[in-house]
Amino acid sequence: MATGAFPEGASGGAGYSGRVTPFVSVPLYLSEMAPPKYRGAINNFFELSVSLGILFANIINYFVARITAG
Repeated sequence: MATGAFPEGASGGAGYSGRVTPFVSVPLYLSEMAPPKYRGAINNFFELSVSLGILFANIINYFVARITAG
């Protein structure tokens, strides 16, 4: 499950299209299925993945906006 949290979080952060479903259902699923010992770490990793996806999307957008035609 931890290996699935990063792609889900990163793709959600980079490709957010106004849908709220993955951001609500995935943390709920992770908290229900994770062992109690790792529950907080897995949910925090998902949130970190979302934040990093948003950061990477903004960095890419910054450099793409500076490209001049011609």
